[in-house]
Amino acid sequence: MLRRTLSINLQALCFASRPFRRLYVRKAASHVPLADTEDTFLAAYAASCNHPSLALVHAFQNPALHENVIDALQSAGVDRAEYDVWRPVVVAPTLSCALDAVQHIVASKQSTSSTSSEEETTHSVTPVWTILALLRKLPASQMEVFVVHRLALSLPISASPLLMPLVLLLTARWLAQFRMYSPLRHLVLRIAQSHNELRAAHISLLLRVLAQAESTYDVRSMIILLLQLAKSYHMKLGSVTYRALLSGVTAHSATAVLVESHMRKIGFTPNLSHSRAFVKIYGEGGRRKHAALYWRRIRLGQFYGKVPRYIYKKKYQSMMLEDYLKAFKDTKKSQSYLHYFLKTTTRAQRTHEAQEAVRADSKPMLPSPDHIRPNIWLQVLRTAAKDDRTPTNRLLVLYEQIRESISNRNKRLIAACLVTKSLLRRQHFKAVEPLLMDILHDKDNLDAAQLTIAVEAMTMLGEADAAFRLLQNVLEVDPSGPFSAIIETRTLNSFMIALLRVGRPDAVFYIWDTMPRIFRVEPDSTTFAILLKAARFARKCEGTLQVALEDFGLRRILPLRVMSSEFELAAQNLDRERAIEGLEQLLKPDPKRVVTGFWRGERAGAVALRLAWRVLLGNWPTLATLRSPVSAIRRNASAQALSPVADLFRSVVPPAAGVLDGAVTSSAMSPEDEYGRTYFSIVPHDPLFRALFDLLGEEDRAPLIPLVLTWMRYMQVVPTKDTLATALVYWAEVSLGGPLIERFKGPNRSQYDALLEWITDWVGKQRVPGTEETQKALRRVQFFRDRLILGGAARDKGEQNVQS
Repeated sequence: MLRRTLSINLQALCFASRPFRRLYVRKAASHVPLADTEDTFLAAYAASCNHPSLALVHAFQNPALHENVIDALQSAGVDRAEYDVWRPVVVAPTLSCALDAVQHIVASKQSTSSTSSEEETTHSVTPVWTILALLRKLPASQMEVFVVHRLALSLPISASPLLMPLVLLLTARWLAQFRMYSPLRHLVLRIAQSHNELRAAHISLLLRVLAQAESTYDVRSMIILLLQLAKSYHMKLGSVTYRALLSGVTAHSATAVLVESHMRKIGFTPNLSHSRAFVKIYGEGGRRKHAALYWRRIRLGQFYGKVPRYIYKKKYQSMMLEDYLKAFKDTKKSQSYLHYFLKTTTRAQRTHEAQEAVRADSKPMLPSPDHIRPNIWLQVLRTAAKDDRTPTNRLLVLYEQIRESISNRNKRLIAACLVTKSLLRRQHFKAVEPLLMDILHDKDNLDAAQLTIAVEAMTMLGEADAAFRLLQNVLEVDPSGPFSAIIETRTLNSFMIALLRVGRPDAVFYIWDTMPRIFRVEPDSTTFAILLKAARFARKCEGTLQVALEDFGLRRILPLRVMSSEFELAAQNLDRERAIEGLEQLLKPDPKRVVTGFWRGERAGAVALRLAWRVLLGNWPTLATLRSPVSAIRRNASAQALSPVADLFRSVVPPAAGVLDGAVTSSAMSPEDEYGRTYFSIVPHDPLFRALFDLLGEEDRAPLIPLVLTWMRYMQVVPTKDTLATALVYWAEVSLGGPLIERFKGPNRSQYDALLEWITDWVGKQRVPGTEETQKALRRVQFFRDRLILGGAARDKGEQNVQS
């Protein structure tokens, strides 16, 4: 077996005595530092929106100098008596002490105003300059940032048109640093709705903050929203903001298109830095024509500013060629273009005999390595790896050619990772073994993306325990347990989806419970979508006897071998050492292991739905006040044949809201769960809601689908046709009666038609799923229900990876 042949070699490679280099380790930190320091940001704000009130910013930085604070408050027009009341907040040594002082002052004021609620009193008595004083203190946790964020949003911009924009921008910096993308999105939407009260400089500075955050789908969606706003209202952003958007870690082809469109609309000519960034971004995004346009402009000097001489040097042009080759999606076209490029430049210096030999070659082969840089070879290999039409044998031959021609170990490692990722996508696992050996030989040089590929490959080859130890070795470089610079959330996402594909949803649940303690990273929207998928797949692992005993509360009489271990039952309560020990035992190969489909001692689907409600209602408490636009006529699809008369009655007289919903209750609406975890980094997006619809359908909670669609509309999440089709397929099972019943109803529309009309009013007629999307969703649902076991998940081509 493949596992037996790999086991010894992987053990030797992963756990060799050679330690990891400390290059990838940094000191423990609770946030991600931004490129611009706070002083740089405040200087940029003062340059565009200077006012005497900004003296408060510098005064609050050192509140011990009482006279400076008094002078700054007087220049800002703040009354001395008001300052005396709130002085404990200003002089508090930490943010925690300052928030306690705010609570004490608000409580004393509330006692004199018994007619107002506590929240109204807090919002009405907290002055803007006090919130600014809070923002000048360093936060120690996400909860402190969340409290300040709620205080900042409690006041309208009109409360202080000069200070409130600065308060919102500084709050946005905190939220971006602490990866709190859910409240950050709320703040961005608030600013977008109040754009008439702000200047273009405020939007520009907010874009610069977002451009320095983590490169995630959530952050990019916020940038796109603000760019569309700036384009619609002709807001000037400035060259520095353009450069930040095009050169930052969040740079993406979708944002580059909007930046280019905004430049054209306001008549801005990109300079060399902008043009160079466009070539790189469009190349990585596969937009070959756009990349070629800006490369041509650079060669012709058609950009703003002085034309430097270095752009004509071979090294610079070779870098441009490397970025341009990334845009090719076809292997033959990329190699043909490379032949053409070398023919017009480097090959002109070759002898006549060599030229004739090249022309005689019928197949497009790679040129000699003496004429191109190693990076260009890698781009040709990258194109071949991404092109699924490239035969596997041809891809491996190309890899061997490049590997023999490149002496640099890092370049060889990149080439091995490119081909490994392609083979994993093609599900050619046997061909991955020798490449994985090459990768693990250089395990001390792995970066974040390469580590992700190695972990995924080892897991798909049946070596999940070795993959975890590889991650553990990275974390144990520093025994004090700091953040690791190469273990990121996307690494664990790939690990979790690979575990799910090999039939281990129980390991996915355990990693979710212990992720912050073992790996010191927080889940994102993709992680949550994988969790919901795992709960859905776990339903296939449930035996009839297990479910029956669980429903009657008699699960303790189950045989020991099907019961969860102590670690699995209380994984969320374990400390780091015991959590690591539990995961090692869980991933250890055991032919007698039985995956039960239970999580925390309950059915996985029920736990996952409770968690979903907690995350959504905790981050968006307003969702609890929304109601479903329509009602179901039955609880689940299986009840249709059992009660046709009841269906007929409910079709004519729909039940009251909540009667058939079987609503998933949550014990608290706080963003913090019962184990002290927060989920501020989760911003629901379209793939997450599609996974939630699948889980609701499989857990007989389809009546809740219209309510979830209402939540999507409130959160301004634009669904795709596939997501809407999935929701409608499940909704049809609980909203449509039989043909006789539908005919008896006559002109009265069904609840299915009512929801379809509501969706049309929301997204428009063009975005409503048609016959093709509906048939695709039907086949997808039927494919899952017909599957008897989960073990084939690794080779499941019907289920798409949630990260795609």
